[in-house]
Amino acid sequence: MNGDIIVFDLDGTIADCSHRLHHIKGTVKDWEAFHAACHADAPIMPVIRLMEALYEAHHPVEIWTGRDDTTAEATRRWLQDWGKIYGHGIPIRMRQHGDHTEDHILKARWLADLRATGRDVAMAFEDRARVVKMWRAHGVQCFQVCEGDF
Repeated sequence: MNGDIIVFDLDGTIADCSHRLHHIKGTVKDWEAFHAACHADAPIMPVIRLMEALYEAHHPVEIWTGRDDTTAEATRRWLQDWGKIYGHGIPIRMRQHGDHTEDHILKARWLADLRATGRDVAMAFEDRARVVKMWRAHGVQCFQVCEGDF
């Protein structure tokens, strides 16, 4: 993989956010309430264990999430509670507060920024079909861990 990173999504991929989906279903979407309840997510342990195994095998792992960076502290605490490797400095990329770019566009932008540095994404783990489609359209092998079309 030549130093290329392995990207894991957060919500719906390593964190079970199903208990808070009611905030964004329907015509009115309350993204602030959706993100504010992230501390109560259950872990998706098979995916977390896979992420840990890749990290422990010395593959560069990063978490790229559409979560607003106002949840950074709660997200870090959650990751420390559930993932034994997070304290080792795994980078996490979050959207800036007020950025409402759709997740597949946001992650495509992050991918372009990474590629501009000469690095690339070796593979990605994701739940949302439109983000999976984006990864694959950009030549990245993407593993869809579940159906996550919220």
